[in-house]
Amino acid sequence: MGLDGVTDLDRTGRCLQQLDFVGMNEVHGDMFDNQAHVLSQKLKLPFLYAPVERQWWHESFGNAIFSDMPIEHWRRVVLPHRWFEPNRNYVLTDARWHERTIHFLTTHIDWKSGGAEQLAIVSDLFLKLPEPAILMGDLNAPPGDAQIQRLHGTAGVEEAMSTILGDQLHRIDWIFLRGLETVDAGIVDIGASDHPAYWAQVRVR
Repeated sequence: MGLDGVTDLDRTGRCLQQLDFVGMNEVHGDMFDNQAHVLSQKLKLPFLYAPVERQWWHESFGNAIFSDMPIEHWRRVVLPHRWFEPNRNYVLTDARWHERTIHFLTTHIDWKSGGAEQLAIVSDLFLKLPEPAILMGDLNAPPGDAQIQRLHGTAGVEEAMSTILGDQLHRIDWIFLRGLETVDAGIVDIGASDHPAYWAQVRVR
């Protein structure tokens, strides 16, 4: 939903042009269709819908992946949460790129339902993955968060947006890299969401 209160998937699709891999949070679905399927048709990219919540007997909310790279393997893992609080998951996707496997970790951390524990789990996993690896998504943690500072301070870890745009005090969406380096990065912001769409061009170190 955009800042104008309108959900417009055509507008969302315009934010996602000419990308090889897209990790998206807060994707909704119903018993007949879901937003990932609709966007896949608009982008002409294969998709993976990885919901974590069910409503009215169907999968209704979660993460989505779009990729023009062959996907070798993927798994969805539900993160711990408190009773009656929103569910969250992470999706680990292994994509083939020029005879290499890139490990994409896409997640959306809840800011109130055990968020610190959730972020610790995905951060630990990211640091243990074989290189090259990418952690991306709404981590609901600003630059001053202890887990974010820990990632920034780990040898061999680079944050794509910080490399190009410098520090942004209120940012909570991140693209962390291991075994990769940033060529360019930026923000696509046409009001399609209450979060900017961040993109990064990277290369293997």
